[in-house]
Amino acid sequence: VAVKFDVSTDSFIILGFAPNPATSESELALYIPSNVNLNLSLSDPAARVVWNKKYHAAEGLEKIKIFHDYLPAAGIYFLQVSIDEKKEVFKIVVP
Repeated sequence: VAVKFDVSTDSFIILGFAPNPATSESELALYIPSNVNLNLSLSDPAARVVWNKKYHAAEGLEKIKIFHDYLPAAGIYFLQVSIDEKKEVFKIVVP
């Protein structure tokens, strides 16, 4: 099941995150209007960051693979996508 987003800020537009529930990996698709530094982080329900990654994203469509083998257990996680002060958070289910 693909989750389609139309989440837009001044800095980026999240186009989708699939699959969710996640398998061993998922892909985040977003549109970046200009070259930026992008930060992704996954947190557990207790707000502990379990994964964090910084990217230099070029203008245009970005597709980023997120592998779930580093997660401590199955469950619900929250993916935060941020550029500068703009951020979006959404829920990921890992069976």
